[in-house]
Amino acid sequence: MKMLILAIVVVSAIVVNGQEEGSKTTPNQGPSEQAQKPEQAPTTQTPPNIVVNKETTNTQGNGTENQSKSYLLRLFAPENLPNIGLLFAGVVGICVAIWTLNHMRESSERQLRAYVVAEVGSIVNIANPVEVPGVTLTPTEARAAFPWGPIAKIAIKNAGQTPAYQVGHWGSICFREYPLASTLPSNPHTARPMPSIMGPGTIATKLFLFGPSLTPQQISDLRAGSGAVYVYGEVTYRDAFGNERFTNYRLMYHTIGGAIGVSTDLSFTEDGNEAN
Repeated sequence: MKMLILAIVVVSAIVVNGQEEGSKTTPNQGPSEQAQKPEQAPTTQTPPNIVVNKETTNTQGNGTENQSKSYLLRLFAPENLPNIGLLFAGVVGICVAIWTLNHMRESSERQLRAYVVAEVGSIVNIANPVEVPGVTLTPTEARAAFPWGPIAKIAIKNAGQTPAYQVGHWGSICFREYPLASTLPSNPHTARPMPSIMGPGTIATKLFLFGPSLTPQQISDLRAGSGAVYVYGEVTYRDAFGNERFTNYRLMYHTIGGAIGVSTDLSFTEDGNEAN
């Protein structure tokens, strides 16, 4: 019985050992063939595609550079110089045409735009004229006929060929020395003038009240030519082309315009009149 059990164990071991050796061999290869083939150590090689890519990139770069040089040489070849000259002349002609069109447009706007300017001014109720023996003076509105100060009137006109939009007008009147050495008061009005529209040829007037009557000293300075009544202001508007415009004006009542108390004309001063 013991010998039978031992024989079964030995046979089982032989069978198991044979199955393990058979699993290590391929179906087409026997154990002898596997033993004949020596084991090879694994080798590390640079993947060939990296080298190929580098060579391809360099080749493409050199080819592009060569193509660019070749293209430039062909472009500036002697037989192409006339064509290049014609191209340059065409570009210059286009630039000149654009400049001409802009100049024509600006010239047309200058001719057609609105021009709101101070056209004329007058003043009344200033002072009584000096009586000259043997000379009869015809009374005018310049004499002091009312118990308050001078009243000036300024007429502004749109001298352009298109309307002026959002027209605003402010002004003031004051007495100062002549020639003017001090600064005239700025716009005394805090409220914005009500805008209006002035068509071509339209005239608008504005009154300026001096306030109290002129003092004897002021009247004396007027007659001596060392003082003047200044009337000044600013007109703002927008023309038909959407441009913001302004007109500054300054007029004065002085002996330059005539005898004090006789003349009612306002004269433009040398400074203070400008526009855009």
